[in-house]
Amino acid sequence: MRPERQRFPFVTPINGELLRFHVRSRTDSRVSYVVDLGAFDFNGRCDCDDYVKGRKAMKLLRAGAEPSDSLRCWHLRQARNYLLDMEVLPKLAARINGNGKHHTREQRAALREGT
Repeated sequence: MRPERQRFPFVTPINGELLRFHVRSRTDSRVSYVVDLGAFDFNGRCDCDDYVKGRKAMKLLRAGAEPSDSLRCWHLRQARNYLLDMEVLPKLAARINGNGKHHTREQRAALREGT
């Protein structure tokens, strides 16, 4: 199993769309929701009932509310975590390290100590 499937079993990226994902329901594995992280100034949009109807998040965001986790459903938070943990942070770490590799905490400590 690929590492991202182990850490994020509910999240599947949509090919060719960096900020869009399918996120499975926690309660019914046959149901999947489309999450668009680019919507509403990167607060995101989900087509689940909780987001669309129950939490009034879209209404608040359309009225100009700032992006916030309080305006995100579970599916949005899962997709954001996936993008950050599996795509953004490893690439950023590789650039910071300057060699295209991501180092573990132990490897970074060894590099600092010169071993």
